[in-house]
Amino acid sequence: MAMSAGVRWFSGAGTAWTVRDHSTVYNNARQYNLANPLNALSGTSDKPLGNSSFAFNGPNTQSLPYTFTVDMGCVQSFTHWRVAGNPHYAFGEAHLQRWDEANNAFVRIPGSDVDYWTGRHADGFAYGVFDQAVVSSRYRVCITSYGNNEHFQACFQCYLSEVQFGSRSKMHVWRAATRAIGRLVLLQHRASQRIYAPGGEGYRACREEFLQLASGHQPSEQQQPSREDGLGAGGSQGAAAGTCAPTASHESHTSTILEGRLLELKWLHEAGLIDTDVYSRRQAELAQEP
Repeated sequence: MAMSAGVRWFSGAGTAWTVRDHSTVYNNARQYNLANPLNALSGTSDKPLGNSSFAFNGPNTQSLPYTFTVDMGCVQSFTHWRVAGNPHYAFGEAHLQRWDEANNAFVRIPGSDVDYWTGRHADGFAYGVFDQAVVSSRYRVCITSYGNNEHFQACFQCYLSEVQFGSRSKMHVWRAATRAIGRLVLLQHRASQRIYAPGGEGYRACREEFLQLASGHQPSEQQQPSREDGLGAGGSQGAAAGTCAPTASHESHTSTILEGRLLELKWLHEAGLIDTDVYSRRQAELAQEP
């Protein structure tokens, strides 16, 4: 499959992937070429949605959830997945599970939740981004709600048109990291300037230490700021000033550290190194810190 936004997509077309098990197929599926589960693994670069779909019995005759297990035959690692259905015979919420060899069971993949009914893109797919890379040989699609509930006739069927898995390109990650490094260097420079500018906390700490040393008195341990105290915004302040790092108690210093962390978090998100859910969660955590 083609690469999109730094993610290379993989489908079952032309591979040894098999469908290990699935929920009950729609009663009349054979009449409409909807009974073959491999229909949902047939997407190509030219036709990402494949040639046909696989149809489950819908909620009128079969209770949710509906499952569809893909066996790849060997261990593979992925960071994304995307799934498509039919806009009329449409499922709603779905997530992905992986086979856990240690516990001999399927477990839910954090970050894989999608809603095809409300969240599908213009290309016909709903997209999920895992919290971290997942390694397994078997993946299970789990459909937990039906989308077109208001149409009684539609509820006799539920289509699964295509399931694909994605892996973020290592080159994309490297490029994103280099962009983030450049911004973090600017952040380090800015934070150092603010901390050690005249009137700043670092400036006062260095001045007090200098005056004490000039008068022949060794600063006490309480007065000597540690190197760790200056490692607020990306570990930059302490590195810039050596033993003259500022204390972390001063309000302006704390504000600068928080600002630096928020900027760092923003740039990592913009560079694609953390996803939106992690970005939002970390923002909320920083806002709660004293």
